[in-house]
Amino acid sequence: MVQPDASMSTEVQELVDGVASWRSRGPWPADFHNSDYERRSRENPHGNFTLDWWRSFPKTLQA
Repeated sequence: MVQPDASMSTEVQELVDGVASWRSRGPWPADFHNSDYERRSRENPHGNFTLDWWRSFPKTLQA
């Protein structure tokens, strides 16, 4: 855990605080975003953002 440092910018301190908060929460894996991006890539490997794809995406975000 990184301790606050007077030389850190506000933005860096907010990032440090956010990472600490993320790591302190429930069963979510540390690489949640990376694994999520991999899954999205498998669902739409060519990046074709069709209307059919988009219709299902908000449900995924809510989940």
